[in-house]
Amino acid sequence: MANATYDAWKQELLGDAGGPGHGTTDFEADNFKMILLDAADHTTNTATDADHANLTAGGIVATSANMTSMAVTIAAGTATVDCADFTWSAVTGDQSEEVVFYKDSGVSATSLLIINFDTFGSGMPVTPNGGDINVTVNASGIFTM
Repeated sequence: MANATYDAWKQELLGDAGGPGHGTTDFEADNFKMILLDAADHTTNTATDADHANLTAGGIVATSANMTSMAVTIAAGTATVDCADFTWSAVTGDQSEEVVFYKDSGVSATSLLIINFDTFGSGMPVTPNGGDINVTVNASGIFTM
């Protein structure tokens, strides 16, 4: 698999009545988090995984605090979503091969999965050692579309 958006988020984004019904996504007002995910304990399926509740509990290695400084910019027909650098604190558990970006509603069953990242330039997979994992967000943002 390559980095991919979840089908349920695409449906919500386009107002498709067949979506999970979690509402619109406001990157500058809603809460968003990142999950370190162990691919050995959760098999990602962006066609059927819709929300946090679809992730295998044993696959979730760490969850960030809310992303800060969320921003959306549009230039030359491309929308870019960005946030400040962040840290997963005192991480223990299995090696992680994926990162999931999701909208946190405060309820697992309605926290919409947005993007699964499984290809990286460097730093992944990561094996937790009880310390912090500091993430420097790419200068070009989290993602563009």
